[in-house]
Amino acid sequence: MFGPPPPHLQVGDVAVPVIWRRNPKARRYILRVKRPACLVATIPRGGSQREAWSFMERSKPWIQRQLSKPLPDQKIETWFRGQKIPITDFDPNFVRQLAQSELVRRTLELAAETNSEISCITIRNQRTRWGSCSRRRAISLNWRLIQTPAFVLDYIILHELMHLRQMNHSKRFWDEVEKVCPTWREAEKWLRQHGREIMPG
Repeated sequence: MFGPPPPHLQVGDVAVPVIWRRNPKARRYILRVKRPACLVATIPRGGSQREAWSFMERSKPWIQRQLSKPLPDQKIETWFRGQKIPITDFDPNFVRQLAQSELVRRTLELAAETNSEISCITIRNQRTRWGSCSRRRAISLNWRLIQTPAFVLDYIILHELMHLRQMNHSKRFWDEVEKVCPTWREAEKWLRQHGREIMPG
């Protein structure tokens, strides 16, 4: 074979797209089948696309077996109020409007319960943070909190409110959190387990 290899590998009646990758740490040619139908070919240091293509040609029986395996039954779901729902039932525009009113209302309630004075509440589309608190006593919350269970939502709000007392993460801060939210450890555990399913960043 001369020149660059074709962008597809013909496997039976299927032309399978090929994604090429070079990895200087790889010790050999690596071939992966990504479903529903795509090949990822990794070329090691000192390797060539020609040798990789020969390796793929020899691997056609294995590739065909992988492609013939049935796809797992996957239901695309997302979170809403701590419950999994079909993605088709999730309207981001409506949920963001709902979050705007509900998160503000709940923050005001918890601020009153904890005697916390706040200057303003902002609901934002943050990609990596659940919430924040400024020295101007402004609370900012991620609208995606409405996708979490109520006890997680309350924890994040209380977490930020306690920063009004301790603008750090010292032991004193966590003592304040413990006083107003004894279930904070369970909330942190839930976020570690499921937060990445909600947060895009």
